[in-house]
Amino acid sequence: MILASNGVGFTLEVIWWLAFLCTFGLCLGSFLNVIIYRLPRNMSLGDPKWSFCPGCHSRINWYDNLPVISYLRLRGRCRNCKGSISVRYPLLEMTAGLVVLFLLDAFLIAHTHTGAIVDYPGMTWQLGEDWPILLAHIILMMALLAMSAIDLEHYWVDIRFTTLATVAGFCLHAIWTPNRSSQWPRPSISLAAGSIVAVVTLMLTFLIVRLFLKPAAWVPTAEPEADAPPSPAAPEGEFSGSELPSDPEFTESDGSESASESPKPAGIRHTLGILGLIAVASSILILATGALFEGAGLSKSLSYTARWLPGLIFLFFLILMGGSEPRDADEEIIHSIESERSTARRTVLLELFVILPALALGGVTWYYGESCTQTRMMFEDILQWAPTTDWTPLRGIATAAAGFLLGGAVGWFVRIVATLILGREAFGSGDIHMMAAAGCVCGWQTVLVGFILCSILAVIGWLLMLPIKRTRAIPLGPWLSIAFLIVVLFYDPIMASKPIRNMAYLFNSMPVLFEKVTTP
Repeated sequence: MILASNGVGFTLEVIWWLAFLCTFGLCLGSFLNVIIYRLPRNMSLGDPKWSFCPGCHSRINWYDNLPVISYLRLRGRCRNCKGSISVRYPLLEMTAGLVVLFLLDAFLIAHTHTGAIVDYPGMTWQLGEDWPILLAHIILMMALLAMSAIDLEHYWVDIRFTTLATVAGFCLHAIWTPNRSSQWPRPSISLAAGSIVAVVTLMLTFLIVRLFLKPAAWVPTAEPEADAPPSPAAPEGEFSGSELPSDPEFTESDGSESASESPKPAGIRHTLGILGLIAVASSILILATGALFEGAGLSKSLSYTARWLPGLIFLFFLILMGGSEPRDADEEIIHSIESERSTARRTVLLELFVILPALALGGVTWYYGESCTQTRMMFEDILQWAPTTDWTPLRGIATAAAGFLLGGAVGWFVRIVATLILGREAFGSGDIHMMAAAGCVCGWQTVLVGFILCSILAVIGWLLMLPIKRTRAIPLGPWLSIAFLIVVLFYDPIMASKPIRNMAYLFNSMPVLFEKVTTP
């Protein structure tokens, strides 16, 4: 635990960081609301540059755009047209704040994730060293949150989010290197070199294919493609003034339901949303209070499990509620999968053919690193290059590359094998991008365990939704997101469990692959 005392200074320090990062999370959630609304409608994020009411298209002033506070102050109504504002906006903002607090607690207070240094006298000192890995996880989880919200509504996975998380993972791991994170699981020298070669080859291969071949033939961009969002609310292009589309979640300008809408479902959704706001507010309060007591050394009576469980249960039911609402996209995605059945096997074989050069060159690099001592020493000298005394950026980049490669490989293996067996697309390419991005930031161990947990959660969710939504379509993105979050939060306890220890023993018996899989 953090070395702290009961002094007022330590308590104020913890209060400051809890309040600051929770506010930071709320602001991120507010920005995500803009992205989630505009991207599926083919709207530019920069035009208009201000937030607007989807009902009357009037500009929203800054004092009416404060996360959660403005919604409560305006009582869920637009100041100009008095139209009802969907409760999903403050709900997502508070969810983002809750997730940021989750990560802060796991890395800096409860220390349930291997890697962060635990012997600093306060949170400020520790943030000075471990901020890169915390920021990388925040960026990843915010990207997954936005993707999940869009996936629940449209069955559409936009890989621009995963690209952002992947770039952040590489850059921040390059800063947060082994000398500053001695306990973080890292690949062996040979695997590190092979991973860098494989990732560079993969990037070049994708670039060449996109330049000289038709991307639609095989390139996995999104579900549907990122540049063709499903059912846009208006023609493609930028919007301004009267061209702005209205939001179906908003009512008419007088605040009443339109004649074509059913008042009862809207009322039920609003009531459930208000209950959700109360639930997430309670979760934030429980989490912040428990983290404050432990972080300031005041009490350890509220364990991290007790303060995380309410929020995780809330997120589970939030996904359940979002996935249970029938949408036109339910039948569209089923029809799309069935219509591509005749070409599914050919598609995955082409994908396998494209990734083979990266696998081959990466494998050859790893093999020569293991079979030739001189080659391995050369790799080590390159990877241990240090511009400063305690900074080895290439080692950090190699860690991200190995996680990206192995995390994505888990998804590719499932997709290719299942599709060849079943004869239809069995695992979305967008989900593979999510797994690769998560591997880049969190490590391949989180992806592997998270995928197993995701399968369990998705089946449970599907069974619970059967009475109210009879469809075969299951948006997997939200379940992947919550599974990765759970594994990140409970990383050390999960890795210390008997089944995982048995699996880790197998990997630890092969030192040519990995330096460390579990904590001591």
